[in-house]
Amino acid sequence: MKKQDSVSYLAIFSKESDGGYSIDVPAIDGAYTCSDTFEEGVRYAQEVIGLCLYDEENEKTEYPDDIDMDELDLEEGDLAVYVNVYLPYQFSLVKEVYKNKMVTLPTWLEALAKNKNINFSRVLTEGLKKELDIK
Repeated sequence: MKKQDSVSYLAIFSKESDGGYSIDVPAIDGAYTCSDTFEEGVRYAQEVIGLCLYDEENEKTEYPDDIDMDELDLEEGDLAVYVNVYLPYQFSLVKEVYKNKMVTLPTWLEALAKNKNINFSRVLTEGLKKELDIK
């Protein structure tokens, strides 16, 4: 599969006796995870796909093609779900890389902040996380 920013892969969600899920992404070797809830499982599937494709990215190989829905051998109770992954975000979670950004603000605000030794990068990062509801 040609490298791109967003990919979708089929994931098989198998219900476990404890109520959780085992999750397999058959198109990607080693892409397995588990979760307590379905919603959590989707997030974990995105993470494991991102981790596996991060390795592919570093090895300069193409991403694996997804399997065809007709090729799936589902057991009773299994769910086949397309999981969409925005790779730049997932890759950034593997290794946090900081990017220098220019910010425009009033000179009086800059002077007050410098006088109080406020770290502009920290405040901007915290503000963006709050605005994006990221904990």
